[in-house]
Amino acid sequence: MEQCHQMQMVHHYHGQTLLTNRIIGSLLIIWSLFFNLFYKNNDPLIKKISSFTEISSQHFSPDTLILVDIDNTLIRSSTYHGSVEHMEDIFYQEYPKGKYTYAQLCLQLVDLWNNLQSEIETKLVDNKAPQFIEKAKGNNIVIGFTKRDFSISRITFNQLQKHNLFLTALNGFNFFKNYSVQTFPDKCELNAPVCKKSSTKEFINVNATFNEGILFSHDLIEKGKVFEDFFYTLTSYLQANKNAPIKNIVFIDDKKYNLESMKKTAKKLKLNFFGYHIIGK
Repeated sequence: MEQCHQMQMVHHYHGQTLLTNRIIGSLLIIWSLFFNLFYKNNDPLIKKISSFTEISSQHFSPDTLILVDIDNTLIRSSTYHGSVEHMEDIFYQEYPKGKYTYAQLCLQLVDLWNNLQSEIETKLVDNKAPQFIEKAKGNNIVIGFTKRDFSISRITFNQLQKHNLFLTALNGFNFFKNYSVQTFPDKCELNAPVCKKSSTKEFINVNATFNEGILFSHDLIEKGKVFEDFFYTLTSYLQANKNAPIKNIVFIDDKKYNLESMKKTAKKLKLNFFGYHIIGK
């Protein structure tokens, strides 16, 4: 569930009235739609694709780690109800009203999203994805990397298995990391009733966990940050098991900001990065 990040840019705007904030929200919706439909991919490290068949088989080697997002990359809701788009629309509608801070509304949407997952039916984004994953697993570690939190891990596993999506379990590997995230700032995000000048900051603890082939995180943590922490632990695991060290990262996601975050982290870790921005069909 990654829709909250879509509106992170709103933090930089401090409108004078709620009307101004609503206008900004509307403009951002138009800009986001235009950007997603018409932007040109000028980044040689991030390639736009509509199918997993467009991913080069040259990546199939033991020194390459393949990470695949889940929502709107592997699977999606069969209907609008409970979809990523459904959650995004709620965010765009509610955030400009100023009743909640960015993080507070995100947390409410995470709860709503989690509750809906047991009700919805899912479908594959690309029917070729299961075949790609099975072929890649012959040489590579292939794991899921999602902003779904671990509380719905069992539902997530069941959804993926329904579509014959099985990832690399990494037997004996454990990863857990706690993150403290600020939910109420000392300065107002919006000129709205929720805002109050205060020297007190509010925080919430969220975590990232690896289990049965999936790295679960949270909507309030950047994927690049989680991956950096995960990679250090994975490297130690591979060394202990005398496996080939990871030199290359293949990351497949439907959100450009996740790809950018991972590209930045890969550079920091001195890893070759190959990003695939799946647009879907």
